[in-house]
Amino acid sequence: MANYLNKEVVLWLKTGKEWCIALSRSALTDCDFKNVEGIKSSYQDVVISSATKEQIEFHGIRNTMMPASFILANSAGEISVIFSSRGRVRSCSNNKFNSIPACG
Repeated sequence: MANYLNKEVVLWLKTGKEWCIALSRSALTDCDFKNVEGIKSSYQDVVISSATKEQIEFHGIRNTMMPASFILANSAGEISVIFSSRGRVRSCSNNKFNSIPACG
């Protein structure tokens, strides 16, 4: 979307049990999505346990972004979601989840 619109797009993360992820131009103060596109945890046991940044910036002009990552966790294990500087998004896990590659 950032590349298509040739604009900067910011993905905001709120970690913890009441986590959410949203696209917004201003800081995300809570998980109330008025005039904002976003998702909240639908499951009580799934949390964003950590994140390298609370905002992930996609730069449309150069089609790049600031590298970042966050971890989704529950009792079964953890899945890392990783954003590269070239805009690639991938996931991995050190637990044995089917179809999710090991982090290495």
